[in-house]
This record gives sequence, C-alpha cells and structure tokens, in this order.
Amino acid sequence: THYCSLCLQVTLLSTGRLMFHGARDDLVPWFGHLGYNYDPSLHGVASDWALDLVAIGFHKPKRFYGHTITNAEELTRASNDFVSSYTSLSGVIFFAGDSSSMIGSKSLGQKMQARMNKVVGIKSNLTSVTSSTLVHRVSVSAGSSSSRNSGTGSLDGEVTELPQIVHDSGRDKKKQRASADDLKPAQQSKWSTSWWRHFTSCYGREVLVITRNPADVAGRTMTFAWVAILMGILYYNMPDDATSIRGRLNMAFNNLVFFCLMPYVSMSLYCADKKFYVADASAKLYRSHAYYIAKVLAITPFQVISALVFCFTVYGMTGLRPGARFVLEYGTISALLQLIAVQVCVVMH
Repeated sequence: THYCSLCLQVTLLSTGRLMFHGARDDLVPWFGHLGYNYDPSLHGVASDWALDLVAIGFHKPKRFYGHTITNAEELTRASNDFVSSYTSLSGVIFFAGDSSSMIGSKSLGQKMQARMNKVVGIKSNLTSVTSSTLVHRVSVSAGSSSSRNSGTGSLDGEVTELPQIVHDSGRDKKKQRASADDLKPAQQSKWSTSWWRHFTSCYGREVLVITRNPADVAGRTMTFAWVAILMGILYYNMPDDATSIRGRLNMAFNNLVFFCLMPYVSMSLYCADKKFYVADASAKLYRSHAYYIAKVLAITPFQVISALVFCFTVYGMTGLRPGARFVLEYGTISALLQLIAVQVCVVMH
C-alpha cells in the first residue's frame, strides 16, 4: 500500500496475465467498468482490493469481497478485455498477425518468451549466412584456379586466394560479434534508487504498522507495568541495612531475567513480519541493512518507554537508593538491557 501510493504508473499481473497497466488513478475506474466495483468501507485500501480481486485459487466470501473474480475463466476474460482495449488505444502491434496471439490460451509471459526466442534466432541466422558466404568463396576460388591451371594441375591459384578468404572470414566474424553485442541488454545497476530512499520507505512502513495497531503497543507496555507492580509488591520497601542484601540480589536477578525473556513473548510479531521481508528481499525492493536500521529506529522509542515504565515502578516500590542520579543510572541500564535483548531476538528470528 505504501509503495503503491508512491507510484504514478502501476502494472497488475495475475497467473502470468496482464490485468492492468496505466495510471494509478485509472485502476479502480477500469475494473468498475468491467463490473467489479470498489467499496472503501468493505474493501479498505484500493491497492489491496485490486490484489485480492485478481487473486484466485481460494474461497472468497461475498460478504467480505463483494463481486469479485473467482475462477480462471473470469480472470482470462478480464485480461482479454484490458489487452484488447489497451492495444486498440495505444496502437501496440501484436506479436503475431492478430489479437489471438496475445490473448489466446498462453499467458503473456509465454508470449514474451516466444518473442525473445525470435530475437535470439537472429544470432543463428548471422552464423549461417557467414558460413554459406565462406563456402561460396572457396568454391569460386577453386573453380577459377583449376581453369587457369588445367594443363599443369598446379594448385598455386588456390594458395593465392586463401589469404583473402581468411581475411574476409575474420571480417565476417567481427560483424557477427558486433551484431550479437547489439542484442545484449544494457548493463544496469543493482539498485534503481538510493539507500536513503530505501531507508525512508521502510521506516515509514514500520511506523505506520505500529501506529495502526496502538492496542499492541499499549498491551506490551501494560505487561511491563503489571509485572513491575507484582515485583514491587514482593520486594516492597526493603530496609537500608545489610539484612536486605539477599532480597536486593534476588530482585536484580529477576529484573535481568525479565528483560532477557520478555522479547520472546512477542516473538510471533517478528515471525509474522519475516515472510514479508523474505518476499521483498527476493524481489530486491530494498537493501537489507536499510530495512534493519529502519526497523530498529522505529521500534526503539517504544521499547525504551516500556523499559522505563518497568524500572521506575520497581525502583519506587522497593525503596532503592534515593537520588536523581541513581534513578537515571538504573533507568539507562534497564533500557540498554531491553534493547540488547530485543536485538538478539530479532537476529535469532
């Protein structure tokens, strides 16, 4: 959804067939023209609705999807309608002689592969033409030499013509290599956009995911709060003398265990995000380190807030050493411990 909002032109494919190609704002009106109407209150975001519309192979309840494409026949019909309309308006030449070559039983990807095979066939034609030219020159050379030396049976004429033939064949090979080089695609860089663009896009997506689900963030913060209250009750108002050493050591150990194990409670959130990252990384949408840095910067403020809620609650209820300096030191150590534990969890998943 975020990436679609950044694009002016969109291309929609399904099972190798072209469903739409053009301006992003024309996507919804086109499918509405085919009878598949978009309802924001039912379908949500238009880009998500379009992806669900052309996806087949699973059950689509009408109360959730409305009037939608449900089988391969409807999908093929919608693809054929768009291809016919697009080619008639833009003047695109079909691969073969008629429209059936593009919207027949084969998918568009198969048609493109057939087209590339025809282009690659030019290279083999160049080779055959060069070979036939060389054979023709050799035969002409041999015929002329035999006519001049028929009485003596000498082969001097053939020997004098061979350097020219070799020279010509070398020239033909150079032309062949030049023609083959012209058919090779131009070298392109691995990434079409900058690192900063990848970072800002990933960061915006992570912030959007967090802010769209405030209950998740509030739930994790409340978990830190009630565990801190429980620990504060267990070690409430410990004395300042040496009799509280055992209790203070137990509390410090429990704090350490809590911060190390708490990130694994939300492990399902990281695992759920993994499948999207694998798909995006396979498509080379962004750099891996840009994604990692963006994710860390997006979740760090919320992790720090949860850690501070825990440590300040425990610090006040257990009666630890008073003073702003000591409170800040305890809060800093707790926040760093929480961030380290979260990063270990992220790397492990």
